Amino acid sequence: MLDMILEDFMKKAHSFSDYYNLNNFCNEAELWYILWRDKNIKKEELKELELIEVLKEAKTFFPATMHALLISLALPCTTSTIERSFSTL
Repeated sequence: MLDMILEDFMKKAHSFSDYYNLNNFCNEAELWYILWRDKNIKKEELKELELIEVLKEAKTFFPATMHALLISLALPCTTSTIERSFSTL
């Protein structure tokens, strides 16, 4: 996320918000980006960041962002199960 410039991040946020119909997500996404950018955390430290810490940050002040994170967690990372099903037909 922090490798992107804010404008590119916001384009992706708008697309995500439109697809999942998340109210106020774009406004929160911009604040979320700025929050993490201003923390001045090194990339190595970000890689070590626990998911629970990120969710705690979002829970109280970023409800739409929390919803978006939960949606992202629920999405499968691959379609290999579906592909295997079709290959057996």
